[in-house]
Amino acid sequence: MDKKKIEEILRLYSEGVKTKKIRELYGIGSQDTLYKILHANHVKRPIKRSLSQTVCFDQEAREIIRAVNPDNLSAWICDLIKKSQMHG
Repeated sequence: MDKKKIEEILRLYSEGVKTKKIRELYGIGSQDTLYKILHANHVKRPIKRSLSQTVCFDQEAREIIRAVNPDNLSAWICDLIKKSQMHG
């Protein structure tokens, strides 16, 4: 693969373009091949940092959750935690 194509791949990846889209644009057959190109150019894959946790809610909290009825409970709770840190 020529240098110009590799530079474009690196740019797209750094801009957050999905790896599937990059592979489609440049005819890269597998995810592994794309990651080999990135690795050869000293681009590290991002580390996904997430914590999966089981949480028990008391009756009052369950009623609030039912009343609010958030589309994404995890995102809603994360937002509440972040807001409490900003105001706390």
